[in-house]
Amino acid sequence: MAAVFLVNTLCAGYIRSFGIIYLMLMEYFPDTSGVAGGWILGLLMGTRGLLAPVMGAMAVKVGPRKCVLTGALLVALGLILAVPALNIYYMAVTLGALVGIGVVMSETPGVLLVTDYFVEKRTLANGLRAAGNPMGGILFSPLVVFLKEQFGLRGSFIIMAGVMLHLAILATLMRPFELQEQIIHQRHLKKTALNLELKNASGTKINQTARRKPPPKKALDSTLFKNPQYLMYLVMILSVGLPLPNFLLYIPAYGQSLGLTSYQLAVLTSYQSGVDIAFRLLCGSVVQKLHLDEGHVFVAGLLVGGVGCLLVTLCYNMWQLLLAITLFSFGMAIFYSLLNTLLAKHFGAESMASSWGFLRMVQGIMNFIYPSLLGLVKDLTGSLVTPFLMMGSGFILGGCIFSLKPFIGKISKAQNNSEQPRQPLDHPSQRP
Repeated sequence: MAAVFLVNTLCAGYIRSFGIIYLMLMEYFPDTSGVAGGWILGLLMGTRGLLAPVMGAMAVKVGPRKCVLTGALLVALGLILAVPALNIYYMAVTLGALVGIGVVMSETPGVLLVTDYFVEKRTLANGLRAAGNPMGGILFSPLVVFLKEQFGLRGSFIIMAGVMLHLAILATLMRPFELQEQIIHQRHLKKTALNLELKNASGTKINQTARRKPPPKKALDSTLFKNPQYLMYLVMILSVGLPLPNFLLYIPAYGQSLGLTSYQLAVLTSYQSGVDIAFRLLCGSVVQKLHLDEGHVFVAGLLVGGVGCLLVTLCYNMWQLLLAITLFSFGMAIFYSLLNTLLAKHFGAESMASSWGFLRMVQGIMNFIYPSLLGLVKDLTGSLVTPFLMMGSGFILGGCIFSLKPFIGKISKAQNNSEQPRQPLDHPSQRP
């Protein structure tokens, strides 16, 4: 669990601080338009989401350790190759695409491991796993500002590459669940080997356990696309993908338009991450202890987050921004804390690699489009007000779509019942 938390901290730290990195790049390439700058954000977030099902299947096939290790090397390579800083499109490939591939390879196995290791307290475990994301934002944002002022843009990339290589060390701590099961069985056999009678009894228990073994994990399960409830998830992510994660990337730019300094922007980003981590931890524990309905909490979180995003357009100083960010962070924390729990609950833990992966893939496709779209709107309107209105509306619309899940579930159940072949009536004359 600690390794998964720290991997999320490093990966999300880079993602959450990218709004500040984006401003650094715009300063280094002053003639860059909003659309061209959107390519960096689009490639980073797009590859991170689009390749999620592939990396989920890869984690199932080759194991989490090899997957995270390869991802660590790609992240470091992307940062090192960005040092020449040739042009904005070169930076989009290195800092965006290459690092994005490495990030998704590093963070995907953690989602699967938490689902495997934790059953009864899965909601709490997912909350702890997801808490690593805002922790990275707390640490990385001021670090990026400090590195930029002390070592410049290129020196910052070199040092950040060294920091991200710690992912390789964390990869060695990720023990596959199947290996953990074998170790537990071997320890059980050693304890019972002292007595032949106990050993035979142990063998009986092991055989019974083997018969009760859960179904094997599926690398890719395309039957999910035939499930109306899963299609509802996909439609929901089309809408929610507009503010997530673009809100985090554009809030520093909005703060800069209000005249905030670099350190104030770092404080703003770190505050958002701090509030986010508090909400994620509270969400997992409160929902678990009070036995709240995850679906209802999920919808409420999206609606509150959307309101917070809309309120950004009415902010004119740092304190007002902090209030709007608090509301948005509540919705984002609810979304990431409960999403995996809901997927495992509705579609099974054995299909987690597919249900979560396909969802991230759709989000990744939208992440290729949305950053450039928001950048184009910014260029046309001359401000970030309209982009934030669009993002807030997307969050609220996503909550409205997910609120239809009970009705879609009833329709799906009725269709399944109608498609089942009717059993022929057992007429008394047909009895012997």
